Amino acid sequence: MQRCPNCGRPTMRTLDWACQWCGYPLLTGNYHKIAKTYKQLQEERRIPVREPVAEDEAQIEAQVEQPRKPPSEPQLSIRPPARDRPVPKPEPLVQSAPQPEFETEVEPPVDVAPTAEIETVPETPPPPAKPELMPEASLVPEVGQQLKKDAAESLPAPSQPIPLPAAFPPPAPAPQVDVKALLEKDVFTADELDLLFQADRIAAGAKFEEKVLTVSGAIDRVFTNDGLGIHYVVLGNAQRSGIWNVRCTFEESYVSELKKLSPGQPLIVRGKYGGYGKNIILRDCIVPAAD
Repeated sequence: MQRCPNCGRPTMRTLDWACQWCGYPLLTGNYHKIAKTYKQLQEERRIPVREPVAEDEAQIEAQVEQPRKPPSEPQLSIRPPARDRPVPKPEPLVQSAPQPEFETEVEPPVDVAPTAEIETVPETPPPPAKPELMPEASLVPEVGQQLKKDAAESLPAPSQPIPLPAAFPPPAPAPQVDVKALLEKDVFTADELDLLFQADRIAAGAKFEEKVLTVSGAIDRVFTNDGLGIHYVVLGNAQRSGIWNVRCTFEESYVSELKKLSPGQPLIVRGKYGGYGKNIILRDCIVPAAD
């Protein structure tokens, strides 16, 4: 009998040209035929479900009416009270026999043979004591007296009061600045701008915004850098005691003139106010021609 190429079992071809076991299509005519379809064979191979057999109604009623026996409770063993129980007699203590004390045997003294006489080594004499050095004053009495005399002269007499240092003079009062009058000006010295910004820098910055100012003062520093394109002069006073200096920035055309300037030299600069930071800033500055 031919085998199925799918399940490998010996099989026959059904009416719908399929394997009778797995339903794989068998298209060749070499298989034996069976006069049933694969669906009919599947229905025949189904196992019928057995219906549960009902028990006898009388037997079921007897089981319902018969009461169940309660579970038996375990019996507890009750011990008699302590007064009814016999008291056990204490066992007698067995005393062990005293053990004999061990006596320590004392060894007899051993006779020591007389030893030979020990030669005594003479002690070495102690080193001679070093002579104590005498103080310089006793060696040279004149030097000691002179030192005492100098020390007595350097100390003040007990009755003489110790002079106290003179009191420090009070600090000079700050100069009074008329802020309103200075704000209306256009020509300043570096000292006037310093006092004005110390008094009220916020009001001064708001008043001078985008305003052209003329400032005169002593040159504190000159800086020119062609690579960075930065060229400026810092103006202050001759004593360099001001807190606010004026930084005047110039264009590249003034580089040759700036290199001729030196610190301490007086200078007059005109430029546009550009704010304040570490210094008061003037931008696009020029050196006005002397009248």
